Order: sequence, then C-alpha cells, then structure tokens
Amino acid sequence: DREMSNLHVMMKYRHIKSVLVGDSSHAHLLLPGVNTIEMDFELEGPGCALIPLGHKCLVTTKGLKWNLQEQHLSFGDLVSTSNQAVQNEILVETDNPLVWFVD
Repeated sequence: DREMSNLHVMMKYRHIKSVLVGDSSHAHLLLPGVNTIEMDFELEGPGCALIPLGHKCLVTTKGLKWNLQEQHLSFGDLVSTSNQAVQNEILVETDNPLVWFVD
C-alpha cells in the first residue's frame, strides 16, 4: 500500500517534480504535453512502463521497442508494461498525467 500512497502523493502534488526510487527501478510523473526522457543505459533500463493513474491518457511515444501511436491507456483497461527503451532519447506525448517507470 505504500507504493500506491506514494503514487497518490505524486499525482496530488504534480506541480512539484518528484522521483520515486526503489531497489531496482524508479518512477516519475509525466505531465500533459511532450515529455523528453534522457536514458543512461549504464544506470537504467532498458525495461520501462507507462501507467495512467486516475485519467484515461492518449499517448504517443518514440524511442521504445513497442511505440504507441495515439493509443488510449487506462488503468484497468490497457497499460503499457514490459516495454523497452531502444534509444537514448525517449519522447512521450500525453494529454493527462502519466507515470513513467524504468528498471
């Protein structure tokens, strides 16, 4: 339940940039618009996921093994898990807040 509580706080205070750090992964919130993620494959990845919380998200990505093209993601319906970053620069466009997880 602590992980869900932490995600809740990230969503509630989305105006504050934050990162959740675990033993083998980290997560941060992507805000509406185009988000650029710089990958350092010596420290992270390639495993990644995009999880919508609270709102349905319309998502387009570039730089992932399985890119999304105007795909609707919704918790309890379709989420993007078990994906892989294949480029150093990942672009994620979303219309609602979206959580980016990376191994």
